[in-house]
Amino acid sequence: GTTGPSSLTSREQEILRHIAEGKSNKAIADQLEIGVRTVETHRERIVDDLRPDAVQLGPAVPVPLNTDDNMLVEFSAPRNLHRETSTTNFLELRGAQAVPVFATSGPDELVELGFAYRERDQLPRALMALKEALRLAPDRTDIETLFSDWRDELLAGE
Repeated sequence: GTTGPSSLTSREQEILRHIAEGKSNKAIADQLEIGVRTVETHRERIVDDLRPDAVQLGPAVPVPLNTDDNMLVEFSAPRNLHRETSTTNFLELRGAQAVPVFATSGPDELVELGFAYRERDQLPRALMALKEALRLAPDRTDIETLFSDWRDELLAGE
């Protein structure tokens, strides 16, 4: 329903307080001496009860409410998503760190930087350096070939 916190049972209100304190399902279950699955079920009911599909303005005029404003919706979904994708996200973000282009004066130095990254097993950064070198010198087929070879090497290693 969409009636708000007053529609929660006393147990759900108690679990909601623990959730607001940042406790895990296991910690809540241990403290309340109930099963983890029971806490998960209560959490689902809390989210369902507190998720506003619409708010009433005046006599029955439904207005959709942005769920980004509902902390409970925001709280539960990202945790699971984070748990499932944290390693991949970390690797992607590490590989996407900016190459210090400002420290180079041209495409040849960027190629040298690429080789330095490659020697340190940082192939994503090496490719970023080569991509920047290609941006500065798009007619350099030697850099394009090197970029293509290293990209294939990275893709083969995944």
